[in-house]
Amino acid sequence: MGVAVPSGGKAVMVGAAEQASSKIEAVQDDPGRRLNVAAEFYDDHPGRAPVRNYRRAEMAFMHWQFSRGGLAPMGSAHPGSAWWRAVNAGRPAARISADGAVDRGRP
Repeated sequence: MGVAVPSGGKAVMVGAAEQASSKIEAVQDDPGRRLNVAAEFYDDHPGRAPVRNYRRAEMAFMHWQFSRGGLAPMGSAHPGSAWWRAVNAGRPAARISADGAVDRGRP
């Protein structure tokens, strides 16, 4: 079961995976916003086990990618790595998708 989202006057069903992809795609060329999206996952969620302890490792790894230029937009003067950008997009997308499924009562 997805979430109803208005689109051109119609409601379409968007599942957790599609929502995650959209969220990651929206920040793909902004490394700072990518960091924020990844960090949001580790915020406390009432009624769920905390995962905040893992935040430090994830953020350290992402800051390393960012500092090396691996997450820079592909169209910039010093483009990032397509491989690092794909890896970086896939991990948060999987977490966001799983998080959305849990929020809907589907572990």
